[in-house]
Amino acid sequence: MANEVTELDATAEPGSTAPPPADGPREKSLDEMSDIELIRAAHEMEKRFPRPHEDDCKPDAQWFVDNRHELLRLYSGEFVAIHGGAVIAHGTNMHRVNLEAARKLNISPQRFIVEPLYSLFG
Repeated sequence: MANEVTELDATAEPGSTAPPPADGPREKSLDEMSDIELIRAAHEMEKRFPRPHEDDCKPDAQWFVDNRHELLRLYSGEFVAIHGGAVIAHGTNMHRVNLEAARKLNISPQRFIVEPLYSLFG
């Protein structure tokens, strides 16, 4: 169904990283990174990809609007990253959700949307 809320199944644990090199320190997991480190990592990741077209995220934005009530029921109090009509990451830290989604799909952080899901009525 086009309006069915689905979550993309990932084979890797969210926030997981490659094993540390034998001769150096290991890379921090997403959970260990500060907001500024998450932002910098996302910015560095953006440099690896071509700039997306301004209309690329419009279908995902419309899908978010069409499915907001169900998303709010499932992910209330969280941020959701949406790409291709699916939730690709979610959590309470917007920067972590953004970087997790980009790494999960190996795409630019500008190729999907991240939206908050908070209700004004509790």
